[in-house]
Amino acid sequence: MLVDMAFVRRGRGPDHPLSAEGAPRRLPPTIGRKTMRITRRGAVAGLVALPAFGAAAQPTFPSKPLTLVVPFPAGGPADTFGRPLAKGMGERLGQGVIVDNKSGAAGVTGIDFVAKAGSDPHVLGLMSASAGAIMQSLMPKMPYDPAKDIAPITLVVRVQEVLVVSAKLGITDFKAFVAYAKANPGKLTYGSAGTGGITHLATELLKREAGIDLLHVPYRGAAPATNDLIAGTVNCALLDVPVLLPHIRSVAVKALAVSSD
Repeated sequence: MLVDMAFVRRGRGPDHPLSAEGAPRRLPPTIGRKTMRITRRGAVAGLVALPAFGAAAQPTFPSKPLTLVVPFPAGGPADTFGRPLAKGMGERLGQGVIVDNKSGAAGVTGIDFVAKAGSDPHVLGLMSASAGAIMQSLMPKMPYDPAKDIAPITLVVRVQEVLVVSAKLGITDFKAFVAYAKANPGKLTYGSAGTGGITHLATELLKREAGIDLLHVPYRGAAPATNDLIAGTVNCALLDVPVLLPHIRSVAVKALAVSSD
C-alpha cells in the first residue's frame, strides 16, 4: 500500500489550475519508490501549477505571505515534505510561506481549516488520502465535502510504508513477529498516525491477512507514534518510510517488511 499526498486549496471553480475535464495536474512523485529520498527538485516540482493559479485567481498573486497547512504534527512525514515544499514555493513566488501544523482526525482537522479559508487563495494545504477520501466512510459527519470544498492542484509525493518493531521487543524478522503475535493474541500493541488513516487501515489489513491480533493505539500523527515506538510504549507500527528511516539506521527500531502497491 502506498501513501499519496496532494497539494490542495479551497473550493473548485474556473479560476483553478485544472484542465477542462477537471483533472488535477499530475507530476512525478517527490520520493522514489526505491531510494525513498526527498529531493529539492521534486519538492519544487509540486509548485508548477501555482503560477497559472495565481495569474487566473488575482493579478497580484501572491500579494502577501502564504500559509501551507500541514495536517499532521511537526517531525512527521507530511511535515518533512511540507517544509522543503514551502521553501521552494517562497523562492519561486517571492513571498514567505508559513508552515502551519494543524493535526487531528487523521488529517481532517487541517484540511477543514483549508476548506473554510473563504476566498483567500493564499491558504493552501497538503492532503492525504485519509482526509480526502477514506474518512468519508468512517466519520458520521465530515466537516467538509472533499468533492466540493477542496480542489486538488497536484500530486506532491508518494511513499511506501514499513512495518517496524521496537528494538526492545527482540524480534528480528517478519516470520518471528507473526509467530509471536499468534502465540500472544492481543498482547502486542501497534501505533498509528490516527484512527481511519492509511497507517491504521493498512495494519488492520495486515492483521486480517496474517491472522494475528494486535491492539491499536492511535496518535495525532506519525511523529508521536514513532517516539513511543522507540521508547517501547507501543510494540510495532506500520508507518511511512521517511519518518522511520533514521531510526532504522540507528537500530532504535527493527524493520520487518515494506509495503507495495
